[in-house]
Amino acid sequence: MKIKSEDREIKNIINRHLLWTLPNPEKAMSEWKRVLKPEGKVLIIDGSWGDYNRLRRQVWRYLVSMPLILITERRNPWHGHYGRDIEKQLPMRHRKRPQADIELLENLGFNVDVMGVSIPRTQSFLDSLKYGYWSKQFLVKGVKVK
Repeated sequence: MKIKSEDREIKNIINRHLLWTLPNPEKAMSEWKRVLKPEGKVLIIDGSWGDYNRLRRQVWRYLVSMPLILITERRNPWHGHYGRDIEKQLPMRHRKRPQADIELLENLGFNVDVMGVSIPRTQSFLDSLKYGYWSKQFLVKGVKVK
């Protein structure tokens, strides 16, 4: 959705667990910058869901996650959660985060700050074991330069 230039009164854009779902995050961030007032803020709340510790993640996936999914959901866990075709279209899913978020914002000329956050989880212990809801969560703040 394109936002009209006369609507350019936006002070803050906040998204939570959104950026990784976009096929073109650079384009979205560019549009956010366009509609923000000077000194407006982009706040990105998300987590490092990818392979930030590849060996540990693989051990968990094959010894814990896949058997639990197979037993509790009676589906083939080797097909992936979203499917390979969809995951190929999501570039942030394969980038190291929050570093990728910071880089995108800095390339657009934002002043960037990042901090860790602790968001309480509502998933059960079993779901946490199956899907790895133990990732590092972060908040990236980009401030539009005047």
